[in-house]
Amino acid sequence: MIFFSFPLSDYLTIFFSILIEAIPFVTLGVIVSSLLTAFVKDEWLLKMIPKQKFLGHLVIAFFGCVFPVCECGNVPVARRLIEKGLPVSQAVTFLLAAPVINPIVIISTYIAFRFAPEVVVLRVAISFVIAIVTGLVVSLHKHPENLLTESVAEACHHHHEPPKFLNEKISVFLGTVRHEVLEMTTALLLGATIAAITTTLSRETIVAIAQTPLLATLAMMILALVMSICSTVDAFVALGYLGRFPVSALLAFLIFGPMIDLRVISMLKTTFRWKFIFMIVVLVSEMIIISSIVLNFFGR
Repeated sequence: MIFFSFPLSDYLTIFFSILIEAIPFVTLGVIVSSLLTAFVKDEWLLKMIPKQKFLGHLVIAFFGCVFPVCECGNVPVARRLIEKGLPVSQAVTFLLAAPVINPIVIISTYIAFRFAPEVVVLRVAISFVIAIVTGLVVSLHKHPENLLTESVAEACHHHHEPPKFLNEKISVFLGTVRHEVLEMTTALLLGATIAAITTTLSRETIVAIAQTPLLATLAMMILALVMSICSTVDAFVALGYLGRFPVSALLAFLIFGPMIDLRVISMLKTTFRWKFIFMIVVLVSEMIIISSIVLNFFGR
């Protein structure tokens, strides 16, 4: 059984495919993040979110309908929201929910699985629940600032109001864009490199190890992790495995990938500490596996 092959042409194809797919959304995320810094006052943003913990997480889960739809584009936005006073737990809910809870991804999933609309409903519903539960678990942490990198934690203690004059606003906007582009591009290149190398794991190997529904779920989660496909198109990739994997395994691919993949992990490191990222990966993985077991129990 061949697990890996390393033809340079295949690697370059995957590497540039990931970049081409991600760069527009990363750019959009950087622009939104910079606009928040230069033009939006802290109190304007925070007034939109209810003070009550559960309602706050409920509202922030729908922010994907407003902000960039791709998971990597949401990272700079989430970091800027944290620096403006958004609780870390709510930022986590936003990061996990936004890649799925938005019109473009819902529509693309429906187009791919129009013959099985329950896939769309289950993808949105399970993603929604996992995002809120994870956020609520994180909210129990007594010192959430310890979950952030030093630079982000320090920025949270220095709230800067947007400048008053237009020329100053533009200057702040451009300066933030330069900083974000450098940091997020570096993280994206690292994630794309790792994903391109690990995606050489052949499809035949993935199919071969999926002998039971649970193994099929784990195999599709691993595939989602290494392929690092944008949530706007991943439904069409999952469609290629229909018939060889149960629906529960396909849903695991469609839910886990947008929340946790190698590209996203590399970008999350710009905001969160490694231990916290690992905790999120474990928590999300456990809930997806439990969801898959439940779906299999009901014949899905």
